[in-house]
Amino acid sequence: MIDAIDVDIRLVPSAAVGAAYRRAAGADVAARSGLPACAHGAPDERAWSAASGPTNAIGRYRCRFEHGLAAMWWTHGDRLVHAVAPDADLAALFSSWRTHLPE
Repeated sequence: MIDAIDVDIRLVPSAAVGAAYRRAAGADVAARSGLPACAHGAPDERAWSAASGPTNAIGRYRCRFEHGLAAMWWTHGDRLVHAVAPDADLAALFSSWRTHLPE
């Protein structure tokens, strides 16, 4: 648990993490640009990158509501991660996710 957020991490072979993400998150993996909607509390799905290499995507994320709670799925290397907040504040969950991302 991080910041009262329930986090579940699954190790997946690197070659299979994309398919596992699409199945688990129900993600459509379409190209997106502009500011992330999650930051404003709206569901979204897109690639993400580290601040040290903003033009190099290192994973994908999807933020959405699950059973009335804010939730996120993301990939990072061979990890498929799922986080569920104790409330429906998607913007706060996204902010916490950004704060705890590895560099």
